[in-house]
Amino acid sequence: MIEESVSRIREIKERDEKPFSIIVPDINFVFENCVVNREAEEKLKLLPGPYTFFLSLKNKNSIATAINPQDNNQSVGVRIPDVWFTEFIKESNAPFVTTSVNKSGESYMTNLENLDKDIFEKVDYIIYEGEIDNGVS
Repeated sequence: MIEESVSRIREIKERDEKPFSIIVPDINFVFENCVVNREAEEKLKLLPGPYTFFLSLKNKNSIATAINPQDNNQSVGVRIPDVWFTEFIKESNAPFVTTSVNKSGESYMTNLENLDKDIFEKVDYIIYEGEIDNGVS
């Protein structure tokens, strides 16, 4: 994960040092880079799915430092959502930041009409899959 990209996301979102979660390429990434005890191993069987698992990192160099600067990348939230984009991440073989589309402390984007104009102007790409009912995905 490129450090500059994560820093740019923080800048666009005007987000302090609160940690981001990441979408990982596959379950192997989790086992190779995170501490997974038996309890976590059982829960990870729920993936892919709508879950974020917060795990300690054993390989702190596997993600950008800016992902979780609060604890110097001691831990990370990992996801493998059951969506088409996960296949793209798997093919890239690199973790991606996952975050809501809003500036820190402001309302979540639920459709393109309420996407913050400043965010729209600063991003390189938008992948839009339609309106979100609850503002969380």
